[in-house]
Amino acid sequence: MIDFYEHQQKILDFTKQSFSAFLEQKGLESPAVFTSDALDLDKYKASFCAFADFASYNIEPLSSDSRNAKLTLDLYFVKRNADALTLKKQLLALTSAFYAWFYGDDESENCNRCFSHLTDWSDISEINFYDAVSGSQNIKIAQITIQSTMEI
Repeated sequence: MIDFYEHQQKILDFTKQSFSAFLEQKGLESPAVFTSDALDLDKYKASFCAFADFASYNIEPLSSDSRNAKLTLDLYFVKRNADALTLKKQLLALTSAFYAWFYGDDESENCNRCFSHLTDWSDISEINFYDAVSGSQNIKIAQITIQSTMEI
């Protein structure tokens, strides 16, 4: 049996703590907000916010005692409060840093694909960049979609 709230909170807490430490180590800005709350551009106005949307769990039987769950997690990085070119460069640098943190980079050799063993396997399936949000060139968003599997 799985407690979905607890599972999501553990993934969120691990990612927030570990990725923020990685960003600090790289000399990059950490998110002022890292939440599973709705992506609300009116409520969250810090220069860098991160949002986690646990979009779906697709559950299939493995045996009479266990199931395989496929989790889709969308992470959104929101950058604002600077000129458009600066924001784009910063957002691309933060997305590159997440990729390095997730898969491991040459310096740390850490790999966080399993979210500290909270999933059995994860992979980034898609990255989308949004250059104009709510009609503003001064808000940029990166959407990182992660597919994970785990036995529950």
